[in-house]
Amino acid sequence: MIYALGLLSNKTLSERLDKEWIRWMPIMLGYDSSLRNVSEKIRDYYFGQSTKIDPNVLIQNFTNLFSDRMFFHGTHKSAIYHAHYAPVHLYYNTYNAEVSLFNLMKGVSPTSRLAGNEINNLHFTSIA
Repeated sequence: MIYALGLLSNKTLSERLDKEWIRWMPIMLGYDSSLRNVSEKIRDYYFGQSTKIDPNVLIQNFTNLFSDRMFFHGTHKSAIYHAHYAPVHLYYNTYNAEVSLFNLMKGVSPTSRLAGNEINNLHFTSIA
């Protein structure tokens, strides 16, 4: 979500990312830049037939992209590693809070779940 917010706040960066997708994705997601078709497959998977990638319109798509790479990929690899030594149980947070990290940082409340929203569930502070 933090990476998506960075794109939201910088229109020049957003436009440059759209035009230079194949160049920037390996840098942003940390994979071998010689695998050019990977960037195109990622774009198709997360953004479908969108001709222009605009983070302001496709905020959920960008959040999913960065969450999958920065959080879920590492979690998956760690779980596989640790499963060789002990039982591993992963959970998927589906609680959709009224007050979210996204809401606090952006001032807008999305209707779907975003990575990082579970942070406010870890504290027992009433915000009323």
